[in-house]
Amino acid sequence: MIKLLSITNCQGPALFWRFLKPGAADFDARFHFLRPIQVHLLTAQDAENAAKVIDEADVIVAQPIVRSPVDAVKYDNLKALCATQGKQLFTIPALHFSGQFALERTCVWDNAYPFGRTEDEALVRLFAAGASVEEAARFYHEEPLMSRAELLAQMDRAVNEFRTREERFDYDIAMSGFYSDNWRKARLHHVKAHPTAYVYRDLSVKVAEMLGLNDFDLARAEGAVGNNQFELPLKRWVMDALDMEFEQRDDVALFHNEAIPFTQLIETLWQYYETQGREAVEQSLPQGILNI
Repeated sequence: MIKLLSITNCQGPALFWRFLKPGAADFDARFHFLRPIQVHLLTAQDAENAAKVIDEADVIVAQPIVRSPVDAVKYDNLKALCATQGKQLFTIPALHFSGQFALERTCVWDNAYPFGRTEDEALVRLFAAGASVEEAARFYHEEPLMSRAELLAQMDRAVNEFRTREERFDYDIAMSGFYSDNWRKARLHHVKAHPTAYVYRDLSVKVAEMLGLNDFDLARAEGAVGNNQFELPLKRWVMDALDMEFEQRDDVALFHNEAIPFTQLIETLWQYYETQGREAVEQSLPQGILNI
């Protein structure tokens, strides 16, 4: 039996466990799927175990890793090892996409921050300006903070980032065309690094073909979800400005994989920001606060 390993961020386990394994009837007959290496969880102390798992694998599906405390997972080292030992190495892109969002930023707070590592600058501004929960929910959707031209330029940059990485790493699977063709048709990411099922369904078909899983059928993975731990509704003014063709519930967010009222999430964020203090929250903003 072929020993298969994925070396990725959190997207690898979702891809294999939620889509490829249930979608391919002969997956378990063909592959022994080794415990995935999730590179964002690695520390220097994991180096020996990671090297052992890599040595055990016959086929590796990897996102090209440039920085890691574990040398064995770095792309150049992995590529050289596979060439030397006759292992088969397939590369897929890390799916990071923020083109449909406006003013999303990486969290600047400690681990007590309740919404993963994603923060929305519009909500931060609204808290700093003294908005109530209800005012924030309304302004979030109704108050444009970027022009259509700025939003389209942001979308172009997001898609071009995929193309740039494709040219650099020469992936076995490219996804820039998919993002370019589909950003108006469906929500593609819950947050920047967490794709929706819509993206995984396309990627899983391509990976199944790459691995020779000829009996792969997406219908068997019906109902599988993406990395849906956290999600803010897309801003209504963004959807309108970009002529997005799909609908959503403007009043619903995802919080620890559960759908909750958007106002409930804002209240949770407000409670956290109160513990930090309004001055600290205001100072975290790169520009002036939003006047309401």
